[in-house]
Amino acid sequence: DDKDYRKVLANVLEEEGYQVEAVEDALIAIQKCTLQEYDLIISDLMMETIDGIQLLTHIKKENPKVKTMILTAEPSMDTELASLNIYVDKYLAKETRIDVLLKHIETVMGKGESAKKSLLVVKDENIIVDTLAYKVTKNDEEIHFTMKEFSILKLLLENQGIAVSREMILKEIWDNDEYEGIDTR
Repeated sequence: DDKDYRKVLANVLEEEGYQVEAVEDALIAIQKCTLQEYDLIISDLMMETIDGIQLLTHIKKENPKVKTMILTAEPSMDTELASLNIYVDKYLAKETRIDVLLKHIETVMGKGESAKKSLLVVKDENIIVDTLAYKVTKNDEEIHFTMKEFSILKLLLENQGIAVSREMILKEIWDNDEYEGIDTR
C-alpha cells in the first residue's frame, strides 16, 4: 500500500542484481503469477483489495514451492502467526534496515553468497547473466542464446581478466568425444 516504499525496495533489489517486477495491486500480482513463475514474492500485509496473507495463500496454492515474504508497517503476533500458518518464509516489519532485509532475502532464497555468484554482471555493457535461470539480459532486454553459446559466455565472464585458451573452452564446453581431432593451435 506504500508506493514510495515499493519503488525504493524495487530499486535497491535491482541494484543488487535481482530482476524485479513490482505491482501495486494484489489482483494484478495473482494474474502475473498465473502467467509466470517467480522465485520470490514479497508482499505488503495491508493492501486495498485483499491482504498479503490472502494473496500469498492464493499464490502458494498455485505454486507451493515459491518463496514468500510479508513486510508490514504494523506487525502483530496475530498476523505473524497467520503468516506462519500458510508457510510464509519470512515476516518482517517495514522498519527493518535495508541491509538486514537483503540478508533475509538471501536466506529465504537459500542462496546466501551463491545468489550473487549466480549473476554475472558486465556493468559497462549493462549485461546480466543469470547462470541459474540460463538468462542473459542487455539493457533489461532478454537475449536468446543456444546452450553452447550461453556456456561459452558464462565461461568467459567467470574468467574475466584471464586469457582463456581454445583448449580450455573445448574441455569445459564440449565433451571429449565432440572435440577430439579439433585443431586447438
